[in-house]
Amino acid sequence: MVDGYAPQTANLCISAANSLFRYLGLKEYQLDNQLRPKSENLPEINRLEYLRLLHTARALGRECEYVLIKLFVSTGITILEVFKVTMEAVKAGRIETQPSNNKQILRLSHCLQQELLNYAAHNNVYQGPIFLSRDGKTMECSNITQRIHRICIASGVPEEKVTRAA
Repeated sequence: MVDGYAPQTANLCISAANSLFRYLGLKEYQLDNQLRPKSENLPEINRLEYLRLLHTARALGRECEYVLIKLFVSTGITILEVFKVTMEAVKAGRIETQPSNNKQILRLSHCLQQELLNYAAHNNVYQGPIFLSRDGKTMECSNITQRIHRICIASGVPEEKVTRAA
């Protein structure tokens, strides 16, 4: 893409321009086609690597990373949406997300739901977001990325696979 913009970003700009043209009555200037993202052949994490990540997180006593890895792989939720993992959502067994402005409901397996509830109880979280920083604020994306990165290095799993999974 020219100037380094992702197709999704360009589509957003095209959509805004199309809305303006429609408002001004200049339909002949509207673009019909949306740009298609290039199919990325990024490596995906396999079961053995996933289990190695979980084992490493457990062995290092990193409960937060352990639960986050399970959450990312089991639900497909992104790091940007971790703040939506609240006690209320976990108790209900579903998390509402909006990737690309499409409302999506992620269902939690009973096992993952129990692990999230146990993690929250162990960290004295009874309402609101489950993943909190030391000062009690919602954990930032950079902090989550850094934590997962450490487990990745310790387990010998290529970082791009873990980043892709998260």
